[in-house]
Amino acid sequence: MRRLKWMLGLALFVLLAQRIAPAGPGGSEVVLLDAPRGAWLASVRADAPLTVIEERDGWRKVLIEGWTTTGQAAPLPPAVTEPAGVMVTGVLTALPGQKPDTVGAGLVVALVGDLEPLAAEHRALGEECKEGAKSLDTRIADLDAAFRKALNSSDNFTTAANRHDKAKAELNATRKERADYVARCLARADALFGGRAVARAVSDTNGRFEFPEVAPGLYWVVAGEHHGTTVRAWWLDCPVSGSEAVVLDPRSADPVGDPYWGLR
Repeated sequence: MRRLKWMLGLALFVLLAQRIAPAGPGGSEVVLLDAPRGAWLASVRADAPLTVIEERDGWRKVLIEGWTTTGQAAPLPPAVTEPAGVMVTGVLTALPGQKPDTVGAGLVVALVGDLEPLAAEHRALGEECKEGAKSLDTRIADLDAAFRKALNSSDNFTTAANRHDKAKAELNATRKERADYVARCLARADALFGGRAVARAVSDTNGRFEFPEVAPGLYWVVAGEHHGTTVRAWWLDCPVSGSEAVVLDPRSADPVGDPYWGLR
């Protein structure tokens, strides 16, 4: 069968949904949007060859090269079927204390199922991440104390100054180590929820999102962002039953907790 080679230049949102773990074993996925804070396009394997051609404001524009069969070039029209479920809609309104206190616009929103094993995995991962952060916090406190004492650690000014500079460098390095560690943990949380997503959407400029045709069941709706000094998230219960549409408002919906375990 003949094959058609294709290349796409796409914007990749890397801070919220850069890697979403699949339901089965293996690596994670990379989410592709058609523009920064744009519409969902596709996801590819984490080890797919991506070339970064531009990076700015927490976004990466990438090129991806691959193959598809000629038979897939023109998709078949969708079959006419009865709706399989109800519409779930919502808005990522800022919660009390969230900074910035604006709506969550342009964020990947996951509708996740299989909640019991997911809750257990999330709890175990949280314990691991919080223990690691706690250990680094202890090191930072010890290094900060040493830094504060360094200038008075010797009657020789040169010796004291050298100790002061060394303590400062170690303190700054450990603070960066902690920031990098927390960032990895938050990305792992994104991957964990993304791996159980039964549907995904991208919130619009007003923070609104929707999931059409959701089958009856118990779900969570999860969205978050973490870049720079911004770390905030939404994690809501979403029970679906009957034939009536479900409308979620974070100000009145039942919150589940913090998907990032309070790590900052």
